[in-house]
Amino acid sequence: MHDPPGSKIALPCGDLEPPCQITCKNCNKVHRTLGVHLAPNGNWNQELKFLRNKTLCFAAKLKKYFLTMHEAMVAIRTWFESSIFYSSSVTCFSLTQSKQIQKIARPAWLRALGYSLVYPKAVAYCPMDFGGIAIALLPVIQGVKSLEAMLGHLCAEMEVGKMVMIGLEYFRLIAGQSACPFSNPAIFMAYDIKDWYKSIRSFLASTDSCILFCTPDYFLSKCMGDICIIDKVQSSS
Repeated sequence: MHDPPGSKIALPCGDLEPPCQITCKNCNKVHRTLGVHLAPNGNWNQELKFLRNKTLCFAAKLKKYFLTMHEAMVAIRTWFESSIFYSSSVTCFSLTQSKQIQKIARPAWLRALGYSLVYPKAVAYCPMDFGGIAIALLPVIQGVKSLEAMLGHLCAEMEVGKMVMIGLEYFRLIAGQSACPFSNPAIFMAYDIKDWYKSIRSFLASTDSCILFCTPDYFLSKCMGDICIIDKVQSSS
């Protein structure tokens, strides 16, 4: 824990194998892990820059090559969306940041699909049954995939699911509330949760949704004499 960045840590790999050398890095140092640019301090600027550059590249190719409307739609569905949405289950982009990524390619794919650039954005993004191009929005995909990942780990009751519940319990205690932070995401929290949990909570609030845990064992019981400060304040007012 006290080794300076750049130094090597030797981890044993068994009796017959030589130790594995691991380089120490700062907590703000981004490292690409499974295709996602992660930093231990929760900084997503590098991943945001990477996705913006990928979107710029895709928009340039749409402008350069002549594609039929069908070919352009296939390119958007099979390459662009799959590559841009790949890291959505772990990213914590704000609504503004998410819109910035797709906004870059919007003029290019509207032209390729035969739409005018002045075509109303709300109509262009609506389902095909209503005359739109049905392009999925990154903020929606990020919220849905994050929820799927979290609920999947919780239902599996494996180690990752236990870590998720520990995080929820920690934020519940810090906020001074007895309920899960996701049970009523629209209400104000004096000590707001951060990063991935906050991203999920914001998505639930924006879609007027919530998550209710029907099993009381999900949350730890309070110690004798403990009170939830925020609950006490709200009940007294």
